[in-house]
Amino acid sequence: MSAQSLRRIFLSYDYRRDAHRAVAVRAAWIAQGGVVHLETAKANSKSDIARWIDREIADASVTVVLVGSHTRHSKWVEYEIRQSELTGKGLIGVDVSGIRDQFGDRSTCDGELPIGYPFYNWIADNGERNLTQWVDQAVRSCGRLAGAVTSNDKVEEVIAL
Repeated sequence: MSAQSLRRIFLSYDYRRDAHRAVAVRAAWIAQGGVVHLETAKANSKSDIARWIDREIADASVTVVLVGSHTRHSKWVEYEIRQSELTGKGLIGVDVSGIRDQFGDRSTCDGELPIGYPFYNWIADNGERNLTQWVDQAVRSCGRLAGAVTSNDKVEEVIAL
């Protein structure tokens, strides 16, 4: 088994608008030999959701931010980007607006997120074929993002969302 097939990613996206697109990215990642949790948060409070996100990011090598039409406005995506930076994870953005949703519609891209990190277009840059390369590059470059945060800091911050 190659190192690439052991890589675990965390998919960050606007759940209400881009869940169907995230399923397409998950399927491509798994087909390329990657690992991604398919489990969703079962939470009763913001602090429960934050703890779930923290656990998922801690288990991942890279956070892949899937950018659709309203991603920039998601407080949870913002939190996930921040936590990925603070824990030194690899981070990339992927425009998924060209992936058709369950109704056959495409979306628009809300801009490059996260700012200052590699950003790809799923359709134009052939994400189905190249996602593993993007993730591997992010893993190689993530050493510059190391930082330390306590779990109390993370939970208190998200409760304010």
